[in-house]
Amino acid sequence: MRDSIVSAVNGYLTRVSLAGGSPTSLRIAAYTARSLGTSTNFVYGREFSPTAREWYGGSLDGKELGKVLEVANDVRYGGGYLFFSNAENRLSARAFDPDRVRFLDDTVHQVPIPSGSAFRVSSQRDITYRFGVDRTVNRHFDRDSGITKETVSGSHPEFSLDGKRLLTLRDDITIWIQDLERGSANRLEAGREGGVAVWSPDESKMYFSGRDGLYVMPAIGSATPTKLTSVRTHHIHASPDGSFVAATIPKDGKNLLVVFSTRDGVQRIILESAARLDHAQFSPDSNWLAFACDETGNFEAYITPFPGGGPKWSVSIGGGGMCRWRRDGKEIYYSSPNGEIYSVAVDTSGPEPRLGKPVRIFENRYATAATPRFAASPDGKQFVVSTHIRSNRPVRFHVLTNWHPASGV
Repeated sequence: MRDSIVSAVNGYLTRVSLAGGSPTSLRIAAYTARSLGTSTNFVYGREFSPTAREWYGGSLDGKELGKVLEVANDVRYGGGYLFFSNAENRLSARAFDPDRVRFLDDTVHQVPIPSGSAFRVSSQRDITYRFGVDRTVNRHFDRDSGITKETVSGSHPEFSLDGKRLLTLRDDITIWIQDLERGSANRLEAGREGGVAVWSPDESKMYFSGRDGLYVMPAIGSATPTKLTSVRTHHIHASPDGSFVAATIPKDGKNLLVVFSTRDGVQRIILESAARLDHAQFSPDSNWLAFACDETGNFEAYITPFPGGGPKWSVSIGGGGMCRWRRDGKEIYYSSPNGEIYSVAVDTSGPEPRLGKPVRIFENRYATAATPRFAASPDGKQFVVSTHIRSNRPVRFHVLTNWHPASGV
Protein backbone atom coordinates (compact mmCIF):
# COMPACT_ATOMS: atom_id res chain seq x y z
CA MET A 1 0.00 0.00 0.00
CA ARG A 2 1.45 3.35 -1.00
CA ASP A 3 3.21 5.23 1.82
CA SER A 4 0.99 3.80 4.60
CA ILE A 5 0.00 0.77 6.62
CA VAL A 6 -3.69 0.17 7.31
CA SER A 7 -4.71 -2.19 10.09
CA ALA A 8 -7.76 -2.88 12.26
CA VAL A 9 -7.62 -1.62 15.85
CA ASN A 10 -10.59 -2.13 18.20
CA GLY A 11 -12.87 -2.89 15.29
CA TYR A 12 -11.92 0.14 13.15
CA LEU A 13 -9.30 0.77 10.47
CA THR A 14 -6.29 2.89 11.38
CA ARG A 15 -3.71 4.41 9.03
CA VAL A 16 -0.03 4.88 9.92
CA SER A 17 2.48 6.55 7.60
CA LEU A 18 5.55 4.52 6.66
CA ALA A 19 7.56 7.62 7.59
CA GLY A 20 6.29 7.31 11.18
CA GLY A 21 4.04 9.51 13.26
CA SER A 22 0.76 9.06 15.06
CA PRO A 23 -1.94 6.71 13.74
CA THR A 24 -5.06 8.22 12.15
CA SER A 25 -8.47 6.58 12.38
CA LEU A 26 -10.21 6.08 9.02
CA ARG A 27 -13.54 5.59 10.89
CA ILE A 28 -14.31 2.45 8.87
CA ALA A 29 -15.58 -0.53 10.88
CA ALA A 30 -13.61 -3.62 9.83
CA TYR A 31 -12.00 -6.83 11.04
CA THR A 32 -8.90 -6.70 8.83
CA ALA A 33 -7.47 -4.95 5.75
CA ARG A 34 -5.47 -6.08 2.71
CA SER A 35 -3.18 -4.05 0.47
CA LEU A 36 -3.84 -3.57 -3.25
CA GLY A 37 -0.18 -3.22 -4.21
CA THR A 38 0.93 0.35 -4.84
CA SER A 39 -2.62 1.70 -5.07
CA THR A 40 -3.91 4.17 -2.49
CA ASN A 41 -6.93 1.88 -2.18
CA PHE A 42 -7.31 -1.33 -0.19
CA VAL A 43 -9.89 -3.99 0.62
CA TYR A 44 -11.18 -4.73 4.10
CA GLY A 45 -13.17 -7.52 5.66
CA ARG A 46 -16.25 -7.30 7.87
CA GLU A 47 -16.76 -10.45 9.88
CA PHE A 48 -20.10 -12.29 10.12
CA SER A 49 -18.59 -15.54 11.42
CA PRO A 50 -15.13 -16.39 12.79
CA THR A 51 -13.43 -16.54 9.40
CA ALA A 52 -16.15 -15.89 6.81
CA ARG A 53 -16.20 -12.22 5.84
CA GLU A 54 -17.65 -9.77 3.36
CA TRP A 55 -15.02 -7.64 1.61
CA TYR A 56 -15.27 -3.98 0.66
CA GLY A 57 -13.08 -1.37 -0.97
CA GLY A 58 -11.65 1.62 0.87
CA SER A 59 -9.16 4.43 0.32
CA LEU A 60 -6.46 6.07 2.43
CA ASP A 61 -8.58 9.21 2.74
CA GLY A 62 -11.28 7.24 4.55
CA LYS A 63 -13.74 6.74 1.69
CA GLU A 64 -15.78 3.54 1.52
CA LEU A 65 -15.85 2.31 -2.07
CA GLY A 66 -18.50 -0.41 -1.97
CA LYS A 67 -18.68 -4.19 -1.73
CA VAL A 68 -16.12 -6.28 -3.59
CA LEU A 69 -16.87 -9.86 -2.48
CA GLU A 70 -19.94 -11.37 -0.86
CA VAL A 71 -18.17 -14.13 1.09
CA ALA A 72 -14.46 -14.97 1.36
CA ASN A 73 -12.30 -16.25 4.17
CA ASP A 74 -9.21 -14.36 3.04
CA VAL A 75 -8.20 -12.05 0.20
CA ARG A 76 -4.82 -11.14 -1.33
CA TYR A 77 -3.86 -9.04 -4.36
CA GLY A 78 -1.00 -9.64 -6.77
CA GLY A 79 -0.12 -9.04 -10.41
CA GLY A 80 -3.48 -7.70 -11.52
CA TYR A 81 -5.58 -10.39 -9.82
CA LEU A 82 -7.52 -10.61 -6.60
CA PHE A 83 -7.07 -14.04 -4.99
CA PHE A 84 -9.66 -15.23 -2.50
CA SER A 85 -10.58 -18.38 -0.61
CA ASN A 86 -14.30 -19.08 -0.65
CA ALA A 87 -16.61 -20.70 1.91
CA GLU A 88 -15.31 -24.15 0.84
CA ASN A 89 -11.71 -22.89 1.34
CA ARG A 90 -10.84 -23.25 -2.35
CA LEU A 91 -8.57 -20.59 -3.79
CA SER A 92 -9.81 -18.62 -6.78
CA ALA A 93 -8.67 -15.53 -8.67
CA ARG A 94 -10.25 -12.83 -10.81
CA ALA A 95 -8.74 -10.00 -12.84
CA PHE A 96 -8.96 -6.87 -10.72
CA ASP A 97 -8.39 -3.12 -11.10
CA PRO A 98 -7.01 -1.80 -7.78
CA ASP A 99 -7.49 1.87 -8.71
CA ARG A 100 -11.18 1.46 -9.47
CA VAL A 101 -11.59 -1.35 -6.91
CA ARG A 102 -13.59 -3.56 -9.22
CA PHE A 103 -13.29 -6.82 -11.12
CA LEU A 104 -12.50 -6.53 -14.82
CA ASP A 105 -14.61 -9.49 -15.94
CA ASP A 106 -16.74 -12.36 -14.60
CA THR A 107 -14.22 -15.14 -15.20
CA VAL A 108 -13.25 -17.02 -12.04
CA HIS A 109 -9.97 -18.93 -12.24
CA GLN A 110 -9.29 -21.85 -9.90
CA VAL A 111 -5.80 -21.86 -8.39
CA PRO A 112 -4.29 -25.37 -8.11
CA ILE A 113 -3.28 -25.48 -4.45
CA PRO A 114 -4.79 -27.69 -1.71
CA SER A 115 -8.12 -26.59 -0.24
CA GLY A 116 -7.80 -24.75 3.06
CA SER A 117 -4.27 -23.52 2.50
CA ALA A 118 -3.01 -20.33 4.09
CA PHE A 119 -1.52 -18.25 1.28
CA ARG A 120 0.33 -15.10 0.23
CA VAL A 121 0.73 -13.62 -3.27
CA SER A 122 3.61 -11.55 -4.68
CA SER A 123 3.42 -8.82 -7.30
CA GLN A 124 4.63 -11.42 -9.84
CA ARG A 125 1.81 -13.79 -8.81
CA ASP A 126 4.15 -16.17 -6.97
CA ILE A 127 1.90 -17.94 -4.45
CA THR A 128 3.38 -19.16 -1.16
CA TYR A 129 1.13 -21.51 0.76
CA ARG A 130 0.99 -24.10 3.54
CA PHE A 131 -1.68 -26.68 4.23
CA GLY A 132 -2.66 -29.48 6.58
CA VAL A 133 -1.16 -27.64 9.53
CA ASP A 134 -4.06 -27.38 11.96
CA ARG A 135 -7.78 -27.88 12.45
CA THR A 136 -10.41 -26.75 14.93
CA VAL A 137 -12.06 -29.27 17.24
CA ASN A 138 -14.17 -29.15 20.39
CA ARG A 139 -12.44 -30.76 23.37
CA HIS A 140 -14.54 -32.01 26.27
CA PHE A 141 -13.13 -31.48 29.80
CA ASP A 142 -14.61 -33.19 32.87
CA ARG A 143 -14.07 -30.97 35.93
CA ASP A 144 -14.20 -33.77 38.53
CA SER A 145 -12.14 -36.48 36.83
CA GLY A 146 -9.87 -34.26 34.75
CA ILE A 147 -10.49 -36.52 31.75
CA THR A 148 -10.17 -34.84 28.38
CA LYS A 149 -11.56 -36.17 25.11
CA GLU A 150 -11.99 -34.86 21.62
CA THR A 151 -15.60 -34.51 20.52
CA VAL A 152 -16.39 -33.08 17.09
CA SER A 153 -14.85 -30.57 14.75
CA GLY A 154 -16.25 -27.08 15.07
CA SER A 155 -16.12 -23.89 17.07
CA HIS A 156 -18.28 -21.64 19.28
CA PRO A 157 -19.87 -24.41 21.41
CA GLU A 158 -23.07 -23.72 23.36
CA PHE A 159 -24.66 -26.15 25.86
CA SER A 160 -28.39 -26.75 26.06
CA LEU A 161 -30.08 -26.16 29.44
CA ASP A 162 -30.00 -29.86 30.32
CA GLY A 163 -26.36 -30.17 29.27
CA LYS A 164 -27.16 -33.00 26.86
CA ARG A 165 -26.92 -31.15 23.53
CA LEU A 166 -24.39 -28.81 22.03
CA LEU A 167 -24.73 -26.11 19.40
CA THR A 168 -21.59 -25.73 17.35
CA LEU A 169 -20.41 -23.95 14.22
CA ARG A 170 -18.67 -25.94 11.48
CA ASP A 171 -16.78 -24.58 8.51
CA ASP A 172 -17.48 -21.22 10.17
CA ILE A 173 -20.93 -20.90 8.55
CA THR A 174 -22.95 -24.07 9.20
CA ILE A 175 -24.85 -24.59 12.47
CA TRP A 176 -25.09 -28.08 13.98
CA ILE A 177 -26.78 -29.62 17.03
CA GLN A 178 -24.82 -32.46 18.62
CA ASP A 179 -26.47 -35.01 20.91
CA LEU A 180 -23.76 -35.68 23.51
CA GLU A 181 -25.36 -38.88 24.81
CA ARG A 182 -25.99 -40.54 21.44
CA GLY A 183 -22.97 -39.05 19.71
CA SER A 184 -25.06 -37.94 16.73
CA ALA A 185 -25.15 -34.54 15.06
CA ASN A 186 -27.69 -32.80 12.84
CA ARG A 187 -27.08 -29.87 10.57
CA LEU A 188 -29.62 -27.05 10.56
CA GLU A 189 -30.30 -26.42 6.88
CA ALA A 190 -32.04 -23.13 7.60
CA GLY A 191 -28.89 -21.87 9.29
CA ARG A 192 -26.43 -22.85 6.61
CA GLU A 193 -25.23 -19.27 6.26
CA GLY A 194 -25.35 -18.47 9.94
CA GLY A 195 -22.69 -17.22 12.27
CA VAL A 196 -22.49 -17.75 16.01
CA ALA A 197 -25.71 -19.34 17.33
CA VAL A 198 -27.27 -19.46 20.82
CA TRP A 199 -30.32 -21.19 22.30
CA SER A 200 -33.48 -19.40 23.32
CA PRO A 201 -34.36 -19.96 27.03
CA ASP A 202 -36.89 -22.71 26.28
CA GLU A 203 -34.68 -24.17 23.49
CA SER A 204 -37.59 -24.06 21.05
CA LYS A 205 -35.61 -21.73 18.80
CA MET A 206 -32.19 -20.20 18.38
CA TYR A 207 -30.69 -16.86 17.47
CA PHE A 208 -27.76 -16.51 15.09
CA SER A 209 -25.73 -13.71 13.58
CA GLY A 210 -26.01 -13.71 9.81
CA ARG A 211 -24.28 -11.69 7.13
CA ASP A 212 -26.90 -8.96 7.16
CA GLY A 213 -28.32 -8.99 10.68
CA LEU A 214 -29.55 -10.99 13.65
CA TYR A 215 -31.93 -13.88 12.97
CA VAL A 216 -34.19 -16.25 14.92
CA MET A 217 -35.32 -19.68 13.74
CA PRO A 218 -36.89 -22.88 15.16
CA ALA A 219 -34.45 -25.36 16.67
CA ILE A 220 -36.36 -28.20 15.00
CA GLY A 221 -37.49 -28.33 11.40
CA SER A 222 -36.51 -26.32 8.35
CA ALA A 223 -38.52 -23.12 8.67
CA THR A 224 -37.08 -19.99 7.10
CA PRO A 225 -35.18 -17.80 9.61
CA THR A 226 -36.80 -14.51 10.60
CA LYS A 227 -34.69 -11.37 10.74
CA LEU A 228 -34.87 -9.68 14.14
CA THR A 229 -32.71 -6.69 13.20
CA SER A 230 -30.49 -5.60 10.31
CA VAL A 231 -27.72 -4.55 12.69
CA ARG A 232 -24.62 -6.70 12.13
CA THR A 233 -23.65 -8.69 15.22
CA HIS A 234 -21.14 -11.40 16.07
CA HIS A 235 -20.94 -12.81 19.61
CA ILE A 236 -24.48 -12.91 21.02
CA HIS A 237 -26.37 -14.28 24.04
CA ALA A 238 -30.08 -14.56 24.87
CA SER A 239 -31.34 -13.46 28.28
CA PRO A 240 -32.77 -16.29 30.45
CA ASP A 241 -36.11 -14.48 30.67
CA GLY A 242 -36.34 -14.52 26.88
CA SER A 243 -36.72 -10.76 26.48
CA PHE A 244 -33.38 -9.72 24.98
CA VAL A 245 -30.38 -10.74 22.93
CA ALA A 246 -27.09 -9.09 23.95
CA ALA A 247 -24.33 -8.28 21.47
CA THR A 248 -21.33 -6.04 20.96
CA ILE A 249 -21.15 -3.90 17.81
CA PRO A 250 -18.95 -1.09 16.42
CA LYS A 251 -20.59 2.24 15.54
CA ASP A 252 -19.28 5.73 14.66
CA GLY A 253 -15.77 5.05 15.92
CA LYS A 254 -16.92 3.51 19.21
CA ASN A 255 -17.82 0.05 20.44
CA LEU A 256 -21.22 -0.62 21.98
CA LEU A 257 -22.60 -3.23 24.34
CA VAL A 258 -26.26 -3.44 23.31
CA VAL A 259 -29.37 -5.54 23.76
CA PHE A 260 -32.10 -6.18 21.19
CA SER A 261 -35.70 -6.83 22.15
CA THR A 262 -36.76 -10.32 21.02
CA ARG A 263 -40.26 -8.93 20.45
CA ASP A 264 -39.52 -6.16 17.97
CA GLY A 265 -35.72 -5.94 17.57
CA VAL A 266 -35.48 -2.48 19.18
CA GLN A 267 -31.90 -1.74 20.24
CA ARG A 268 -30.85 -0.38 23.63
CA ILE A 269 -27.30 0.76 24.43
CA ILE A 270 -25.97 -0.55 27.76
CA LEU A 271 -22.36 0.60 27.49
CA GLU A 272 -20.19 2.43 24.96
CA SER A 273 -16.41 2.66 24.88
CA ALA A 274 -13.50 3.62 22.67
CA ALA A 275 -11.98 0.29 23.72
CA ARG A 276 -13.06 -3.01 22.19
CA LEU A 277 -16.01 -4.82 23.81
CA ASP A 278 -16.78 -8.49 23.28
CA HIS A 279 -18.52 -11.67 24.51
CA ALA A 280 -21.64 -10.30 26.23
CA GLN A 281 -23.26 -12.86 28.54
CA PHE A 282 -26.40 -12.56 30.70
CA SER A 283 -26.49 -13.79 34.29
CA PRO A 284 -29.06 -16.54 35.05
CA ASP A 285 -31.42 -14.00 36.72
CA SER A 286 -31.00 -11.55 33.78
CA ASN A 287 -29.87 -8.82 36.21
CA TRP A 288 -26.21 -8.70 35.13
CA LEU A 289 -24.17 -8.71 31.96
CA ALA A 290 -20.67 -10.13 31.77
CA PHE A 291 -18.41 -8.93 28.96
CA ALA A 292 -14.76 -8.50 27.93
CA CYS A 293 -13.07 -5.11 27.41
CA ASP A 294 -9.50 -4.16 26.50
CA GLU A 295 -9.46 -0.61 27.90
CA THR A 296 -6.34 -1.49 29.97
CA GLY A 297 -4.47 -2.62 26.87
CA ASN A 298 -5.37 -6.27 27.45
CA PHE A 299 -8.77 -7.94 27.58
CA GLU A 300 -10.26 -8.34 31.05
CA ALA A 301 -13.63 -9.81 32.06
CA TYR A 302 -16.19 -7.54 33.78
CA ILE A 303 -19.80 -7.54 34.95
CA THR A 304 -22.24 -4.62 34.91
CA PRO A 305 -25.87 -4.30 36.11
CA PHE A 306 -28.72 -4.85 33.68
CA PRO A 307 -30.80 -3.11 32.51
CA GLY A 308 -29.47 0.06 34.08
CA GLY A 309 -25.82 -0.27 33.12
CA GLY A 310 -23.63 1.96 35.28
CA PRO A 311 -20.43 0.85 37.04
CA LYS A 312 -18.56 -2.33 36.15
CA TRP A 313 -16.63 -4.76 38.34
CA SER A 314 -13.56 -6.69 37.26
CA VAL A 315 -13.93 -10.48 37.27
CA SER A 316 -10.54 -11.51 35.90
CA ILE A 317 -7.04 -10.71 37.11
CA GLY A 318 -4.15 -10.66 34.66
CA GLY A 319 -6.28 -10.98 31.54
CA GLY A 320 -9.60 -12.58 30.67
CA GLY A 321 -11.92 -13.02 27.71
CA MET A 322 -15.11 -14.98 27.23
CA CYS A 323 -17.28 -15.42 30.36
CA ARG A 324 -19.86 -18.06 31.28
CA TRP A 325 -22.19 -18.16 34.29
CA ARG A 326 -23.14 -21.27 36.27
CA ARG A 327 -26.91 -21.75 36.17
CA ASP A 328 -27.37 -20.81 39.85
CA GLY A 329 -25.43 -17.57 39.31
CA LYS A 330 -22.87 -18.33 42.03
CA GLU A 331 -19.89 -18.90 39.78
CA ILE A 332 -18.42 -17.21 36.70
CA TYR A 333 -15.92 -18.87 34.39
CA TYR A 334 -13.56 -17.09 32.02
CA SER A 335 -10.76 -17.95 29.61
CA SER A 336 -7.31 -16.48 30.23
CA PRO A 337 -4.78 -15.20 27.68
CA ASN A 338 -2.78 -18.44 27.89
CA GLY A 339 -5.82 -20.63 27.27
CA GLU A 340 -6.60 -21.65 30.85
CA ILE A 341 -10.13 -21.65 32.28
CA TYR A 342 -10.70 -19.92 35.63
CA SER A 343 -13.57 -19.87 38.11
CA VAL A 344 -14.65 -16.91 40.26
CA ALA A 345 -17.20 -17.21 43.07
CA VAL A 346 -19.80 -14.44 42.86
CA ASP A 347 -22.55 -13.18 45.16
CA THR A 348 -24.97 -10.66 43.63
CA SER A 349 -27.50 -10.64 46.49
CA GLY A 350 -26.25 -7.34 47.95
CA PRO A 351 -26.16 -3.77 46.60
CA GLU A 352 -22.77 -4.53 45.01
CA PRO A 353 -21.45 -7.86 43.73
CA ARG A 354 -18.90 -9.71 45.80
CA LEU A 355 -16.31 -11.50 43.68
CA GLY A 356 -13.85 -14.12 44.87
CA LYS A 357 -10.28 -14.70 43.82
CA PRO A 358 -9.90 -16.43 40.43
CA VAL A 359 -9.12 -20.14 40.74
CA ARG A 360 -7.77 -22.11 37.81
CA ILE A 361 -10.06 -25.01 36.92
CA PHE A 362 -7.76 -26.61 34.37
CA GLU A 363 -4.89 -25.90 32.06
CA ASN A 364 -5.83 -26.08 28.41
CA ARG A 365 -2.56 -27.50 27.13
CA TYR A 366 -4.05 -27.79 23.66
CA ALA A 367 -4.71 -24.07 23.27
CA THR A 368 -2.83 -22.26 20.51
CA ALA A 369 -4.74 -18.98 20.73
CA ALA A 370 -5.46 -16.57 23.54
CA THR A 371 -8.80 -16.59 25.39
CA PRO A 372 -10.32 -19.63 23.60
CA ARG A 373 -14.05 -19.88 23.05
CA PHE A 374 -15.68 -22.36 25.39
CA ALA A 375 -18.99 -23.54 26.85
CA ALA A 376 -19.79 -24.61 30.42
CA SER A 377 -22.54 -27.06 31.30
CA PRO A 378 -25.30 -25.64 33.52
CA ASP A 379 -23.88 -27.39 36.63
CA GLY A 380 -20.30 -26.31 35.91
CA LYS A 381 -19.06 -29.90 35.71
CA GLN A 382 -18.40 -30.15 31.99
CA PHE A 383 -16.56 -27.78 29.65
CA VAL A 384 -16.20 -27.82 25.88
CA VAL A 385 -13.36 -25.73 24.47
CA SER A 386 -12.79 -24.82 20.81
CA THR A 387 -9.18 -25.73 20.19
CA HIS A 388 -6.89 -25.33 17.20
CA ILE A 389 -4.99 -28.60 16.82
CA ARG A 390 -1.64 -28.40 15.13
CA SER A 391 -0.33 -31.24 13.03
CA ASN A 392 2.66 -33.23 14.31
CA ARG A 393 4.20 -32.97 10.89
CA PRO A 394 6.82 -30.27 10.25
CA VAL A 395 5.35 -27.13 8.73
CA ARG A 396 6.32 -26.94 5.07
CA PHE A 397 5.84 -23.96 2.81
CA HIS A 398 5.21 -24.46 -0.89
CA VAL A 399 5.64 -21.98 -3.75
CA LEU A 400 3.69 -21.86 -6.98
CA THR A 401 5.78 -19.56 -9.18
CA ASN A 402 4.46 -17.09 -11.74
CA TRP A 403 0.87 -18.33 -11.64
CA HIS A 404 -1.00 -17.64 -14.89
CA PRO A 405 -4.77 -17.91 -15.46
CA ALA A 406 -4.25 -20.53 -18.16
CA SER A 407 -2.69 -22.84 -15.57
CA GLY A 408 -5.66 -22.81 -13.25
CA VAL A 409 -8.86 -22.25 -15.23
